[in-house]
Amino acid sequence: MRLTCLWLMILSSCTGYVGTSGPLQYHSKGFILIDTVNPSNPGWLKAGETKDFPIYYNGPAADTISIGKRYWPARVFYPETKQGFFKKSYNSNDLEITADTSVSCFASIDYLGENGSYLNDSSQWFHAILLILKNKSDSTLYMGRTYCLYYIQLEGQCQDGQWTRIQKPLSETWLCSTNQPDIFLRPGEIILSKIIRRADPGFTKYRLAWVTYYSVVYSNTFTL
Repeated sequence: MRLTCLWLMILSSCTGYVGTSGPLQYHSKGFILIDTVNPSNPGWLKAGETKDFPIYYNGPAADTISIGKRYWPARVFYPETKQGFFKKSYNSNDLEITADTSVSCFASIDYLGENGSYLNDSSQWFHAILLILKNKSDSTLYMGRTYCLYYIQLEGQCQDGQWTRIQKPLSETWLCSTNQPDIFLRPGEIILSKIIRRADPGFTKYRLAWVTYYSVVYSNTFTL
């Protein structure tokens, strides 16, 4: 029993995990994250492989936030955007991007059937860390389209110290956005996504860049 408790304490200190059964619970920046996904045998992305950044949550910061496997499903009406009261041009004073390496969670790559539904048996599971975007401004920010982070790209630092792009943003990819929602982020609110861990010895560090026509906002640097 004592060995079991000691193992749970070590696991919690290393991964942020605080649950013992059922949905996993993690300590993140200022809140507890409850994640219903708890897969077996997750892996790592290989060099050259890429994965989009699904939106798992978009809303107010809270003491406890619950997410699941599926993407953010809701279509929220933002009355302020109908009058044009939102910003497309913003910088690091407005948007904060944090890769929270203290939360070692899981993410999946899912495949759709012919009718558009998810094929559960085809899901591939990976180790991941939590990604947090926070609106620090007093205006609603336009975050692009689709149920994924539209303007974000992954960059890696090479052995010589130079940064290179590993994955370009969806905004630079041909994508049919018919019936895809516009995503907005209100003042003080957050978006939660995940960064899949990689087995790529060619890079020493990573960072994310929010790349729009107007500006580039960088995250903290981190390892995967």
